Amino acid sequence: MKILFSESQSESLSQLFEKSIKKNGLQTVLYRYKLSMKDAIKLIGHIPVNNFDSDDLYELCMYFISRNKNYWNEGISDGDYRITFEIDSFVGTVNFLFESVSNENKVELHGMATPYWDSNYFVPIDFDNFRFKKDYDISGSYYEAINLKNLFENLGDIIQWLFKDYPFIVFEECLKVVEDMEENLHNFHS
Repeated sequence: MKILFSESQSESLSQLFEKSIKKNGLQTVLYRYKLSMKDAIKLIGHIPVNNFDSDDLYELCMYFISRNKNYWNEGISDGDYRITFEIDSFVGTVNFLFESVSNENKVELHGMATPYWDSNYFVPIDFDNFRFKKDYDISGSYYEAINLKNLFENLGDIIQWLFKDYPFIVFEECLKVVEDMEENLHNFHS
């Protein structure tokens, strides 16, 4: 059953959510009301980011990633490479698998890219393992931090960025690592 609200009712409901967030915390409100992305943008999307610390923003991102697993598991592709994401709920990270679409000279790259990880205002993109014919441990060799401080005005901006920009930013960083690793391996074997 779908319930429609008038604009004034929607504004009142939005104010109610804002009060509830102040009292109970963002994470509690998100999970209590099971807000969809569309509803969250409409009801709490206007709330300024500076009302929250990085832990709250981390929880916001993890909430929407966990609630939209099909989107993240399906991933994105450019025809040559594909990236998929999954949550490691034990550790609380967003892990990715970047791989070539073709099985000929298969390339795989594993890592982590969790927005607001460890109470920081950035996305650490940390690469763990590169596979091209054999495994290469590249942990600590490749790392990128995407600064999120002052990037967003309100919660709605973060939610939209999470679905529109974030996966493509990680994808582009993976491409850079694959190109560098392929060049290093070519130089090594020459």
